[in-house]
Amino acid sequence: MVTLVLIINGFLVIAFSTSIVTTALAERMEKIKKNRVENEVKKLEEFVIICTYDILAKNLAKQFIKHKRRVLIVDDNEDRIASAKDDNLLGILSDPTNMDFLKNIGVGDGASTIIALSEDDATNLSIVLGARALDSNIQIITLVNDQEVENKLKLAGADFIINSNQISAFVAGEYIGQPVAFEAVDGILLEEDKYAKVDEIEIVSGMKIIDKDINLINFEDYNLTLIGIINRSNNNEFIFNPINLKYTLKEKDILIVIGFKESLKELRNDFLTKEF
Repeated sequence: MVTLVLIINGFLVIAFSTSIVTTALAERMEKIKKNRVENEVKKLEEFVIICTYDILAKNLAKQFIKHKRRVLIVDDNEDRIASAKDDNLLGILSDPTNMDFLKNIGVGDGASTIIALSEDDATNLSIVLGARALDSNIQIITLVNDQEVENKLKLAGADFIINSNQISAFVAGEYIGQPVAFEAVDGILLEEDKYAKVDEIEIVSGMKIIDKDINLINFEDYNLTLIGIINRSNNNEFIFNPINLKYTLKEKDILIVIGFKESLKELRNDFLTKEF
């Protein structure tokens, strides 16, 4: 009986010790992997940090990769980081609201842009505050879920704000008013239609639309949908769905438009040659 008790106790001690060692090794390996990625990031220049990895972040990352931009994904969720790595992206499992961590991954050094896409506005606000404190020049883009928080994000230093409610309203409106158009837009966003795209049209010197009202452009005639305008003269303010608003286009403004490549080319040409 005594021998049996000793064997059981010995087994339990070994099992408990093994468990401690295994846990410690796992934690050490995770720290080593995190340090390796951080060291790799320190070698990068002009890269983009995306905080969280949901559907929106995944599609944004694809677009950046298409334009030859390096992307780093930061998330405190293991499954989402694993998903990012499965998509061949650099990913670090950590808290993006931690200023020391942001500094370690290049905010204030190699990072040119940071994008906060959390569904929690408080998290996005912390990221914006931390990033702006570390770098006065970094471009900060953030998602806002509650419109009442929008001004706080601007005051904290966000350069560009994506309003999730406005996007949802726009998509719903497209579906209710033009279900066929909605399917087309949906296909473009999911990259099912290789001939159509979401594009930027910058208003440059020589365009005949400068100093003219936006409503003089009939986007339907071009089979295009205007999503919004980036007002460069007013701290890159984004004006969502400005149709029926009185807005005078100025040089350096940027139109965000959805449509087919040939239609986009036609509109650009008309801006240079046609009187509106």
